[in-house]
Amino acid sequence: MLHPRRKPDGKSRPFSATKVHGIIPVRSASMYALLVQNVLDPAVNSIRHLPSAQFQGAAIAVDAVVVERDGKRIALDVPEARQPRNMDDDALVLLALAGLDIEVAQVSLDEIRREPMHTNCGIVWAYRMRAVPFALRIQILHMLAEDGPLRLFDLLRSIRSQHDVSGAVLSLACADAIELELAAGHLGPDTKVSIRRS
Repeated sequence: MLHPRRKPDGKSRPFSATKVHGIIPVRSASMYALLVQNVLDPAVNSIRHLPSAQFQGAAIAVDAVVVERDGKRIALDVPEARQPRNMDDDALVLLALAGLDIEVAQVSLDEIRREPMHTNCGIVWAYRMRAVPFALRIQILHMLAEDGPLRLFDLLRSIRSQHDVSGAVLSLACADAIELELAAGHLGPDTKVSIRRS
């Protein structure tokens, strides 16, 4: 479900989203899925691509995706999804990142595909381009600010609109306006929804 759209020449398109600073070149479906998961993760504040870093006066190609979480900067490393490096290059990359106070977290394909997070994110991300009418957006955000967090079922039942309210909720999650609890269980009536606080 989570696959990057590709250019006619087969190269991946740049990835962009609300939390992303600039654009991130995506070269694999697994990295695309991991990026989506981090965009929808309430604990992640920002995401950026770091093409290179300085180490002992030399520019080292690190090609890292760096997320800011809990006041820390963490480079997401998916060994199966990146160009292979020898031990010397690996050491240089780690030293260059350490010089910027960036930790490295290796993420396996099994972790990226872990359920229910993987499927939930795919469902939500499908609504990222859905336009949300202003009045409906205000209703949803006001309801969550006053009464949230709410079960998804209770939120949808409380909103009166001729538009697709469930689609609007998922679109607002992609826009980082609200938070969905996507790791606890499959997306459904009991999914917790809250307003974005930070």
